[in-house]
Amino acid sequence: GLISTTVSSLEKGKLYFFRVSAENSVGSVVSQNVGVFTTQPEIPVPGLWEYCFNGTFSDTNLDPIDAGSGYLTAGLVPIKTTIWSSNQNFDFSEGAMMARSGSQFANDYYGMAWSGALVVGGSSPVTAGAVSFGTRSDDGSILWIDVNRNGVFEAGELVVDNKGLHGNVNRAGNVTLADGNYKWAAGIYELDGGAYMGVRWKQGVETNYDNMTFVNPGANPGMFQTAATFPTRNITSPTTASGTVGPPFSFQITTNVANPLFSAYNLPPGLACNPSTGAISGILQTGGVYSVTVAAQGTTNTVTGSL
Repeated sequence: GLISTTVSSLEKGKLYFFRVSAENSVGSVVSQNVGVFTTQPEIPVPGLWEYCFNGTFSDTNLDPIDAGSGYLTAGLVPIKTTIWSSNQNFDFSEGAMMARSGSQFANDYYGMAWSGALVVGGSSPVTAGAVSFGTRSDDGSILWIDVNRNGVFEAGELVVDNKGLHGNVNRAGNVTLADGNYKWAAGIYELDGGAYMGVRWKQGVETNYDNMTFVNPGANPGMFQTAATFPTRNITSPTTASGTVGPPFSFQITTNVANPLFSAYNLPPGLACNPSTGAISGILQTGGVYSVTVAAQGTTNTVTGSL
């Protein structure tokens, strides 16, 4: 018969495995095949994700923000997470940041991050072409845009570099974007002394932060959404394959996930998957029909498919 269950606390980008067992007064059985799945992409809503962190942070948490020791790395747990979609300028004093944390920040030693997707075109005030962003911060801050839309912030996509221990400092940068939506993130850390974080933007090339307008997700609801919706990542190789017992067998897993590690589950005896290349090869030892699951794990995306 059919069974169902609910699983909580799943993390984006990870593979999960399961088997099904059934038991009665006579005995029990466990499924031979292992089930494999990953979480589905986030369905975006207007606004930005906002994260609050307590601790001693540095430029390492800003560069890059979504890998290694960055704020958006799975191992760093925020003390508060909300979706910011209200009409409020990105103009946060120390007191404002403390309030946004739900009074969980002390005066010093904390960090904040904002992530989502910048929308260009459509109902957004941002149009295709050059667009500038700037931050004013005490202490260090950054702003990233995933210009090539591969789902990962890379060295050339740090639009505003305002890192370091300092009082209020203005920095600005610009990029050229086509219509679409782009993964976007900003972050700040505060050690001691005063604290402030402001983010502004302007269409075109602008190098003076003071000539820009404050970012405000609520006043411009079409400008940001909580997740990017660039082309879906998936397994692109065929979903079926056949072979003959005895001769060498080969099959190539392909995907549009960047820098993937490959795996395959429930393979017929005699076959193995190369995790670096995605090649399934070997000598088939027995005939039959097999329900194989293939997977590709990248830095920020994990996908599965049937074979």
